[in-house]
Amino acid sequence: LAVEDDEKILDSHKTRFKEFGIVVYTAQSYSEAMRLFMEHASHISGMLVDGTLTAGSVSPEGAEFIRDVRKRGYTRPIVACSSSDDMNASMIKDGATGKCRAEKYRGLKETGPSVLMMLMEST
Repeated sequence: LAVEDDEKILDSHKTRFKEFGIVVYTAQSYSEAMRLFMEHASHISGMLVDGTLTAGSVSPEGAEFIRDVRKRGYTRPIVACSSSDDMNASMIKDGATGKCRAEKYRGLKETGPSVLMMLMEST
């Protein structure tokens, strides 16, 4: 599940994962992400979550979303993908398992280990 308000980034995630044969659910809002999570939780093997989906927003929406899915029993990887280090830290505090490594994502060409694991920097 990729949660991102920037359509270009969302399309990039979708394209990259499709190259590896991975079905990607996409959401441009946290309410849409929660709806998809509730409908497809058993099929979601990992998440990429942007910290804020509204330009200039300072509320911890991504952290709240992560906290909510963790409370619902989701134990698989969640990668914090905010351009803000503070927001990534907040999402990690609330249950994300790592933060996005953009340079790894852009250079990702080979198949092999889990794509999500290659995208994240462990905490």
